[in-house]
Amino acid sequence: MRKFTLFLRFSLLLLFLGPTFFAGVIFPTSIYLLQQGKVPMYQIVAFTVGVYTSVILTYGIIACAWYLINRVDKNEILTQKSRSALRWIKRLAVSISAVYTLMIPLFLAFSIGDCLPGPIVVDIFLIGLGITIAAFAGMLEKICLNEMEKSGQLV
Repeated sequence: MRKFTLFLRFSLLLLFLGPTFFAGVIFPTSIYLLQQGKVPMYQIVAFTVGVYTSVILTYGIIACAWYLINRVDKNEILTQKSRSALRWIKRLAVSISAVYTLMIPLFLAFSIGDCLPGPIVVDIFLIGLGITIAAFAGMLEKICLNEMEKSGQLV
């Protein structure tokens, strides 16, 4: 089973590198904007905190997915621990959507000055992405629960 999950592990490593690179670029950029004085400091701080919060939550999702892949390798996917990991993925994805929902005013402030629709479109995309991940994890959790009930593993 390990051969089949090797590609998934590689994909998770690539997904890990994406937020790491993004967070590594955001911090120097926010410092640069702060020095330029083009954007108020409270907006930069709020934006940076929001981005780093979502990156940390993304790391949590990746860790839970890695745990699920380990469970697949051991043929123990239909267990209470797997359901718990799926539940955590769902919670973390909803939290990411909540962070970006709270950041809508910041994205609007960034886009109103230059009349650019890009920042708000990206924000809406990220909110939808978090909701989609949460819905997918919830569906997998229900499937896992149904299969556990059929096999008699759920007491």
